[in-house]
Amino acid sequence: MNKVERLQFLLDLIQNDVSLGRGIEFSRANLKRAFDPKEVDEAIDAYILKLAVFGRGSPSVLRDRARHRHRDWYAQPLTTPDSHWALLREHLINKKFWTEQMIASLNASSDIVLANLAPPNADSRQKVLGLVLGYVQSGKTANFSAVIAKAADAGYKMVVVLAGVYLESKRPKPLRKV
Repeated sequence: MNKVERLQFLLDLIQNDVSLGRGIEFSRANLKRAFDPKEVDEAIDAYILKLAVFGRGSPSVLRDRARHRHRDWYAQPLTTPDSHWALLREHLINKKFWTEQMIASLNASSDIVLANLAPPNADSRQKVLGLVLGYVQSGKTANFSAVIAKAADAGYKMVVVLAGVYLESKRPKPLRKV
C-alpha cells in the first residue's frame, strides 16, 4: 500500500469511528497503537480539513455597499506554475493530500473574499478591511493563506493578518489585568 492509499485507509477508519460517536481523539489514540503516529496525525489533519472545507459552505461577506465601488475586478487566480496560488495549491495536494474537490471549494471561497477588496492599483486610497471568523479547525488558516497567495499574485504588496488564540485579548482593555 502506498502513502496515499494508507492515508485513504486511515481516513475511512477515522470516519467510521466518528460515525459511531467515538470522536476524533478516540480515533487518534486508537489508531496510533497500530499505525505510524505521524501518518495518523496527517490523516486526522486531513479529516478535519475535509470537514472544514465541506462543512461550512461559502464565506459570508459583509460590506458597505456605498463604499464598494470596485466591482468585478478580480476574475480568477493566476494559473502560471510559479504563481503563489499555484504553489499553495500544489503544496495542499502533494503534502497535505487535499482532493481536487477540496481545492475547488477553497478556490471559490477565497475568490469571494478577494473580489470584495479594492484592486491593488485603484486610484483611490479606499480603506478595505476584512474579518474571518470561525470555529477551531474550521479552515480559517487555509482560507487566509489562499487569499494572501491570490492577493500577492494580483499585485498587493502587503497583507496584514492579525490572529490570536486567547480569549483574554478579546475583552475590552479596561477589564484586562495590566
